[in-house]
This record gives sequence, C-alpha cells and structure tokens, in this order.
Amino acid sequence: MEKIRNTRKIDMTGKIIGRWTVISESHNNERYWKCVCSCGTERLLSAGQLNSGRTMSCGCKRDDDKRLKLEGQRFGKWTVVSYSHKNERGVHYWNCVCDCGTKRAVTAGALSFGSSKSCGCGQLESATKHGMWGTPTWQSWEAMKKRCLNPKAVNYNDYGGRGLSICQEWVESFEAFLRDMGERPEGKTLDRIKNSEGYSKDNCQWSDIKTQQKNRRSCVYITFNGKTQTLYDWSVETGLNETTIKYRLDHGWSAEQALTAKKNSINRWHRP
Repeated sequence: MEKIRNTRKIDMTGKIIGRWTVISESHNNERYWKCVCSCGTERLLSAGQLNSGRTMSCGCKRDDDKRLKLEGQRFGKWTVVSYSHKNERGVHYWNCVCDCGTKRAVTAGALSFGSSKSCGCGQLESATKHGMWGTPTWQSWEAMKKRCLNPKAVNYNDYGGRGLSICQEWVESFEAFLRDMGERPEGKTLDRIKNSEGYSKDNCQWSDIKTQQKNRRSCVYITFNGKTQTLYDWSVETGLNETTIKYRLDHGWSAEQALTAKKNSINRWHRP
C-alpha cells in the first residue's frame, strides 16, 4: 500500500533558535522564514538551516567571541576595557585606557599591528625631553613605523606587507632610535644595509640618494669593459637617462650598445 506523504508545514513563528527569533513566514518563498537576530539583524532562513543548527546568529556571536579575547589585554600603554562600536565600513573599535588615564576608542588593527601603542603621551614625553618633535630625525622614525606597522600606509606592501620588521626597542622608544642612529645628517635618509632584513641598529645607516639607489631591490647591475656597476652609476657616467638604458636592455640591446648609442634628433631608437 502506497504511503501518503505528510506535506503539512510546521509553523515556526515565534520559535527561538540560538540568537534567531522567527518572526513570520516569507511572502516571496514559502521555504524561508523571516528571522531577526538578537543584535537586530534581519535575514531570511530556511527551516533546514534553523533546525540543523548550521546558523546560530548573523555572525555577531563570532564577533563577540573575538571581542572577549581582546578585553583585558594590554598593547603598549593601552589596556582594552570593552567593545565600542563598528563603523559604516565594518571596522571594529575597542574602548581603551592609556596608562596616563586617557580613554579612546582604538581599532583592533591598530592594536594588533602596533601602530597605536599609547594615546601619544609617550611620544610627547620623549619630544619634550629631547626637543626633537618634528625634526628630520623624528620624521624618519615616524615614517619607518608607518610603512612597517600601518596596513593603510601607501607603501606598506613593500615593507611591513613583505615581512620587514622593526626592533621592538625602536618601536616603543624614539630615544632608543636616536641613541643608536644619532641625528639625521643633512641630505641623507634612513637606509637598510641588507635590503632583505628589517630595521635595527646593525642593519641601518644614514645614506644619500646615490647609496640608496644601489641598495634597491630593483637595482640593475651592468658589466661593460670589465667594469660592473649599477644602472644609476652608468647613467651618471654616460649622461644617458636610466630609463633610456633600461629600455634598450629590455629590448635586446647588448651592454655596449645600450651604453654607447645615442638618440637621434627625431627621438627614434637605432642600434649602432
């Protein structure tokens, strides 16, 4: 005897599952129910999703679990007190208190990546003591931290994004940076001796533009007449633009042709 399938639909209105409360049946699709999360988020969910336990919230539970892991933790001079809010871009902020007593909402990224270690009181104390606030040396220190620790920095991918770090003493103290490096000489900037390593006393120096050109990851070395030097140095020696020499090499010219041929009057390229 053929069994009769029970097609009666179970009314789930008012049922509470996890953080979801079922409000009503969906008018557009009878397989779905209109639900509201305890945080206020509304969503259409199927009976299968609800009954199987695959979804217990809109995601706020997961965010709450993360927030609990941050509360009470220390980052530099900050102590995380509680969760604050999420802005329109989806960035979460935490209420923090600095050792000096200042209270501020700080993003998790700024805390985790170390771009915010305090309300600024530590930097102010250092600047007041040394009178170095805003000087070229101070600017180099700030720029170093920004490109290595701040994911929003324009050049972060070339520094912090590829794993370059800063010794912890320099991160926390301008005084330590000043002690190890001295004041920045005129016409020079902070340079790493080994391009593949991070910022520390043993791997940093004050260098001029020419020295830094030689130390770039993209630096090109050319050998001609038994002498090997950088593209920059050959440009200075021959009077040719770096772009001109590199263009020739990229298009199959030999080192001799690239370094000795000149442009003609109508700016077309001719091999000798």
